Amino acid sequence: TVSQDFMNRYNEYRENRKPTPPEKPQTGAELQAKTVADMKKGIAEFEQQMKQMNAEQKKMFEDIIKQQKEQLAEYEKPDNPMFGKNYDDAMQQSYQYQVDDYNNKMKEWETKYPEGKPQFLVKEWLTTYLEKSKDVDFSAQLATNNYGKQVFTKADYERKDQLWKLLFRAGKEGTDASRTFAQSWLNGLK
Repeated sequence: TVSQDFMNRYNEYRENRKPTPPEKPQTGAELQAKTVADMKKGIAEFEQQMKQMNAEQKKMFEDIIKQQKEQLAEYEKPDNPMFGKNYDDAMQQSYQYQVDDYNNKMKEWETKYPEGKPQFLVKEWLTTYLEKSKDVDFSAQLATNNYGKQVFTKADYERKDQLWKLLFRAGKEGTDASRTFAQSWLNGLK
């Protein structure tokens, strides 16, 4: 854990957990321009498809195109409230909330994964391991269920996590040795 390779892997692990900053929202004017452009493109595609259709299908498409053009005219109005100041205010407020949340997550990330200090993470892992491995009952009874699988007879043990069950299978001697090693390593990190 003091090698350059470990430090490189820690830095990669750390970067992969770094929060992603929020994207700046579109303004109402930008959204309006994009919506209008998308609608015009969609109408043009409908008109192109309509050329290859029979009379009955053309009538249906003509109605759709008419509705689309009416909607487009509404979207193109400069005073359309859908893209106005209220939209900009709402987007800015939402963006500010996202920025605040991002800043809080960055503080947590910097605390949990300090730059150039993987020992904090190693310490957390060792502490978690020691906590989870302290109460393994190596005298727990097993039974075979209806599917031929070994299960604990005590329901509380069956609900334990995978690490607890793995340590049970490893046995008392192996678990005690790993706990002694983990505790020694943890003491060396202080």
